[in-house]
Amino acid sequence: MTQEIKPPKSSLRNNIMITFFLLITIWGIVISTLFHNTLHTTLIQQGVDKTVAGDITKQFITLTTGLTIAGMFIVLFIAMVLSKTITQPIEELTRGVMDVARGKLDVKVDVTSQDELGQLAEGFNKMTTERKRMEEKIRESQEFLNAIIENSGDAIITTDVDGKVSLWSHGAENLYGYRSEDVLGKKISFLYPDELKEERKKWQTAVLSGETVRNIRTRIYNSNGDLIDINLTLSPLRGKDGNPCGTIGVSKDITDVITAERGLREKVEELETWQRLTVGRELRMSELKAEMKELKKRLGE
Repeated sequence: MTQEIKPPKSSLRNNIMITFFLLITIWGIVISTLFHNTLHTTLIQQGVDKTVAGDITKQFITLTTGLTIAGMFIVLFIAMVLSKTITQPIEELTRGVMDVARGKLDVKVDVTSQDELGQLAEGFNKMTTERKRMEEKIRESQEFLNAIIENSGDAIITTDVDGKVSLWSHGAENLYGYRSEDVLGKKISFLYPDELKEERKKWQTAVLSGETVRNIRTRIYNSNGDLIDINLTLSPLRGKDGNPCGTIGVSKDITDVITAERGLREKVEELETWQRLTVGRELRMSELKAEMKELKKRLGE
């Protein structure tokens, strides 16, 4: 399950603004306190009356407070401009990354600066473009492969390591009579006669060890319960790590081939029988000719 990507709870811009505000506030308080104490002490040392010194100090505090507040607004304005310049590209990149994480590959980050953030945005745009191109290529390859499987006249069946059907092509539906939805997840052994099930396990063991078993002539049940003659080739189905994770079976109906071979054998046997009969007649004729020749010879004497 894909985990939901949530946006950050606080923006970088707000954090920068708050930081500048706190720095200016602390600066104003520290400066006002230091200057207040220094000014009051200096005035007293210069012989100024304490009351007058206090009034001057209060006026100074009022002035510095006003200047501090004005400075705070000025600095906050500057901080706002700077933070927007810095954080806007970062926010654009953040939104782009989140969109890609959700599966949107047509995302383009609009950052035109020529600094490191601009280079990062350009790299991000190239990455999303390349990823979209690769996924389209994979999709086209998958569609092409599916078209080959579905339009093949041969029955193409894949099973996992437990022998459960994971793919059942259109050719398999035509050959065996079972619909794909009826057999997916079932063990392929239901097609085999009892006397061949152990043999089938040996084939599967060989294939899962990396071997390809070719041109097996066997008989398998169809949906009507009839045994049909097939030619079967089993190959390993490999996972991402390259190790066998199942089997690919390609089979074709060879009933006509078996019938033709049976007819050919019968013809050969028939010819051999006629040949034996012909040879026997020729031998018998030769014997008769020899006997007649011997009889004529005796009569002539």
